[in-house]
Amino acid sequence: MPKKMPLKATPRSTTGAASLAGDYLRAFAGATRQIANFDDFYEALRQLVHDDTYLAGSAELPTSLNELIALPNFEKLESTETVISISGNEGNAGYLNYRGRRDGEPFGAEDLHLMGAIAGFVSVLTAQAQQFRKLGEASRVLQYLINQLPLGVVCFDAQGDLLVESKLARRLLGDSGAELIRGALSEKALSNKGKVRMHLEVGGKLLYTEGRQLDVDEGLSITAFVLHDMSGQREKHLLQLERLVYRSESRGTPLTIAVLEDRTEAGRLYRILRASAEALQMDAGNILALDAYTCACVFTDKRLRTVRYLLKNALPKLIDRESARGALVAQWSHLDEEAPAQSLIEVACENFKPLSEVFRPALLVLDP
Repeated sequence: MPKKMPLKATPRSTTGAASLAGDYLRAFAGATRQIANFDDFYEALRQLVHDDTYLAGSAELPTSLNELIALPNFEKLESTETVISISGNEGNAGYLNYRGRRDGEPFGAEDLHLMGAIAGFVSVLTAQAQQFRKLGEASRVLQYLINQLPLGVVCFDAQGDLLVESKLARRLLGDSGAELIRGALSEKALSNKGKVRMHLEVGGKLLYTEGRQLDVDEGLSITAFVLHDMSGQREKHLLQLERLVYRSESRGTPLTIAVLEDRTEAGRLYRILRASAEALQMDAGNILALDAYTCACVFTDKRLRTVRYLLKNALPKLIDRESARGALVAQWSHLDEEAPAQSLIEVACENFKPLSEVFRPALLVLDP
């Protein structure tokens, strides 16, 4: 409270009061634009009080989140000074010191009400700034923890706006990958089951992602995607396929490759083939996942006719032979010598047919 407070009624015209109110509103609006930066926001509040065209004052505010400002010694205040405390989340958060009016007139009752209103605004904004800063610190901690994960993480809000993206996800997705994932938010699989699985190729990298809708709180839901980089695994599988091709050629033994694709669900075909390895009379390690929907089955010491028979009779009925596609390759003479595995996969993909056609035996009929 002031040491001495001369009061005087100072009636003000309606036009003058409205103009003054407009000045304060614009000043506070300008300060709140800086709320994202704690130091800049507090400096804007100090400048707001300092540049007041009606009252001559200054603001003593903390320079850090945990700092508490002690009130001045009221015994040493001048008779024309007024001090008003600023309340924060942790108690006193500073004070406003008014030394007089710009026009030299003494403070009146309306002026005291005005100073109280200004202090109230500053108190509310200060509390919000402190809360905003704490939330910002929590957000930075969360971002740091997400960046430590060995998987890429991307989260969107209910409107499809990006909320969180880990450092690894940014590196994997580049500039265009996030838009490809955002496109999955409207997919029927996600809206019906609350999850989606898909395969992406971005910048030459093979990515597999799973997305889930999560209810964080009442009225708050997000969609989180986890990214797996399968590029290294695909390169490893291609090298394995090349070794099998070279070994078959050097030994003069038959080798047949079945390249199959089923795009109904990411990873589904690979799981079915692994479970059917024994019935297919092949080593499960020779079932190579080229991406989330495509697999290459390498049949060593087996000719094309035998492979066709095994696939036709051993594959579970879960695979729709009309929607799934594939090709059988057993000729190596036309392959690129520098990259035979990649060339083989390309040849197979160019000749993809529905499995019902792939399993149909080829017949040669001769007349007498």
